[in-house]
Amino acid sequence: MLNEDRQRALDALEILAALLGSKPGGFGLPANSRVSYTHLANRELDIRARRRAILGADLASDNCWELLLCLYLAWVEGKRTSVTDLSYMSSIPIATTIRWLNRLLKKATVWR
Repeated sequence: MLNEDRQRALDALEILAALLGSKPGGFGLPANSRVSYTHLANRELDIRARRRAILGADLASDNCWELLLCLYLAWVEGKRTSVTDLSYMSSIPIATTIRWLNRLLKKATVWR
């Protein structure tokens, strides 16, 4: 059982390394990079905690956050964005996009 747990932990670290965008020595986790991975993981957790504090737990999901980021980028660029465009930009299904936009509209977080 201990070996299985250790292997799962190593697999999780390899997946985390891939998600964080660094696999310099192949798929394994380089020992000298663990500090930077730890920093990135802690930073990600801090960002998520801040997001929950600002938006509330009900709007802090990843899908909602991605939609807000896409809306922000469109706003910065001065672009009007359709629901279809937003769904495409965020890679979120249209029905999910509409559902999250309705929640954001209801909370007056975004407007039409």
